[in-house]
Amino acid sequence: MAEIPQISRSSAIKKALISILTPSFIIIAISTLFIWIYLYRIGRQDIFLQAISFNEILNFVAFYSIISILIFCIVFYIPSIIPPLILHTELKNYSDYKKIERGYTLALILSSFIAAALFWGGMYYFKKVEMPVENGPVVPIFFIINIIACVALTYSFNKKIVSYRSGILSGRDKIAFITIINFFKPALLGLVSCSFVFPLGLIMKTLKFPDGTGNLKEAIWLFSLTSLIIILTLIPLMVFSGLRAGLLKRLTAFFFSTLITLALTSSLLPVIPAMIINMTMKLSGVMDLTMYCYAVPAEKYPAEMFAGKRWGYSESKDKKFHIFEGVNLFTLGNVSLICPKNTPEILNESMHYQLGDKEFDNRLRKKLQQSTKKCIILNKDTLLKWQQ
Repeated sequence: MAEIPQISRSSAIKKALISILTPSFIIIAISTLFIWIYLYRIGRQDIFLQAISFNEILNFVAFYSIISILIFCIVFYIPSIIPPLILHTELKNYSDYKKIERGYTLALILSSFIAAALFWGGMYYFKKVEMPVENGPVVPIFFIINIIACVALTYSFNKKIVSYRSGILSGRDKIAFITIINFFKPALLGLVSCSFVFPLGLIMKTLKFPDGTGNLKEAIWLFSLTSLIIILTLIPLMVFSGLRAGLLKRLTAFFFSTLITLALTSSLLPVIPAMIINMTMKLSGVMDLTMYCYAVPAEKYPAEMFAGKRWGYSESKDKKFHIFEGVNLFTLGNVSLICPKNTPEILNESMHYQLGDKEFDNRLRKKLQQSTKKCIILNKDTLLKWQQ
């Protein structure tokens, strides 16, 4: 009898959560979070309450937030997305294929580390001897070595299982089985082992090293970073291939492991959420870093707001409009935050980071926030713009 209130209480909590966590609430929460983080990063939280008062536009921002996360995850998790497409076909009447699939996964992980070592070792060598990487068949040799390594690893992991299976086959069936299991699929996985360059390319373009860092130290740091990226981007694949369940449950586990590892990677590399949020703002049109000429009514805005060379200020011939140059750092509803034309350069600079150096990140972010203090909040309805 004592358990009855507990059951009713838990069911009441579930009903309350279901009533609160509606699709519209989730959409508004996502868009509000993205907008707040973006405004916090640029140091203009003062327009946050004005921005979130347009519910119909928040839906638009939430849509592009989801699209940005999806695009980023597709590129970042290519090493985990492609292998299931190669390995998904199970051989009929062959229960041991699951063991072979796990052997493939282990071979892919190890060959990815081999590829990373070859990649950064080669980059260090060619930089040391001052030889362009484009000279000679360097790239084809790199792929061939990775394919051979993956084929050899797969063969060593699956040798007993494949030998047993091929022993009960004959003729063309045996040749086809050995060719597919020992050569074709491992060769494709050998190519996939090089796909770490896609997630690495996302975070490498803004990575900076302290002045005076030697080439060898850079290569060691970059190999360590690449190893971390390989592990994090292959976790969803390990979950997918290691789970003994139906396809739907495996895909669900793959999806949630992707989100969890993305959150973990974002905590280690804060540039990742900044990239996703900036992508959201660009795709949704909230941010437009194209330089425009703007005009606002002189009767509504004093000329002193546009003082200084940074605005390229002038008056219209009839003296009714202030004309100036700038970029749109934030527009939502009828609120526009127009900034000087040098702001995109400072914004791009703020995306740079150094491994393990929070002071470097804080310094660049403060520089960005100091720059955005010069931005002007304007009513979009009174704002005219054109490109020269």
